[in-house]
Amino acid sequence: MEYGRTDKMFVLTVKTKINNKKKFLFMCAFGLILILAVVFVSCDNTPKSAYCKEIGEYSLSFSTSNDKETFLSYFNVNGQPVTIDNVRIPENFNSTYERYNKIQKTMGLDLNNFKGKTTKRYVYKGKDNYFVSILTYKGKVVGCHKSKELYGSDFVSLLKE
Repeated sequence: MEYGRTDKMFVLTVKTKINNKKKFLFMCAFGLILILAVVFVSCDNTPKSAYCKEIGEYSLSFSTSNDKETFLSYFNVNGQPVTIDNVRIPENFNSTYERYNKIQKTMGLDLNNFKGKTTKRYVYKGKDNYFVSILTYKGKVVGCHKSKELYGSDFVSLLKE
């Protein structure tokens, strides 16, 4: 021991009555639970692109201003949203949602994967006095349509002229 130094070391040993095999199994189970939790939290099964015969494959990204411009350009829409709000997709579709989802499927989208989820709706003013609504989930487009009224049920596909 040197004089003037104040370094000290402390060692603690704990003796348990659990054998090494049980400790190993516990640590493996804990590690597996931790890995599954990380995978579950980081897993994003939202599609990154869609396909329809009218425009081919197109990106569904809608997080950045560039993403939004790109997506809206597929359908000749530009500008800033008139309104942004949240829309919850119901767990069980009524006839209106079944009709709406049929339109989505013509554009390579499917709302069945988002039942019970809350989406963000961006509404833009489009051509010919139509309102264009874009539904997004985790920064990806999951649905879109146009209608004559801001929140009308007269929706049609964005592919219709």
